[in-house]
Amino acid sequence: MQLFYLPQLPESGVLDAEEANHATKVLRKRVGDELWATDGRGTRYRTRLVEAQAKRAEVEIVEKMPSTKSRPWLHLVIAPTKNLDRMEWMVEKAVELGVAEIHFILTEHSERKVLKLERLQRKAISAMKQSLKDWAPTLFPLTPWTDWLDTHQETGGFIAHLEGDNTPHLFNALTANLSSWVLIGPEGGFSDGEIAAALSKDMKPVSLGSERLRTETAGLAAAQLVALKNELDIL
Repeated sequence: MQLFYLPQLPESGVLDAEEANHATKVLRKRVGDELWATDGRGTRYRTRLVEAQAKRAEVEIVEKMPSTKSRPWLHLVIAPTKNLDRMEWMVEKAVELGVAEIHFILTEHSERKVLKLERLQRKAISAMKQSLKDWAPTLFPLTPWTDWLDTHQETGGFIAHLEGDNTPHLFNALTANLSSWVLIGPEGGFSDGEIAAALSKDMKPVSLGSERLRTETAGLAAAQLVALKNELDIL
């Protein structure tokens, strides 16, 4: 199945230029052919092409099917890596695992000081379509740690770090099917002051296991643990 992203549905069935080209030139779709589309807000549509040109295509809705899955529960807060390719890979795989939001933070030990979201957003939407998801992930711009913490002080959640003994594992600390915020620091880790500030906002320290993980791997480990917790609760 090929899934198209039409965020303006159901008000408009006009495909953007990239989606129109993919439908008509790559997939060779013609007027009357059916396409599957999502609005990125939890609803999937069976549609039919009523106009099919390389630079313009439009569909009409045949059937509307609200998603049977709930909105994803994980809000990932992470310091982006200096190597952008690694962060693009993480975003893509995190979306496949069902991450709802990714907040990028600038911390004391951050190596990347500037982050352009356009390419990351394209990667996220592509991953959403390829993994046949009906919820579009939300990516937030790079924000200084203190600013992010001030605006999310009621959030609670978990901060993954290597300091301290007997830190509970994230999997054991999670409650299934509840929104979870997980904070992942840069490769130099969160500073002592940043950890203290998070704990003062009732964020709980957690471990991601006994292995030392790179930033992007830690982000995916958190995403997988949340997904697994929710899946096991359903089974």
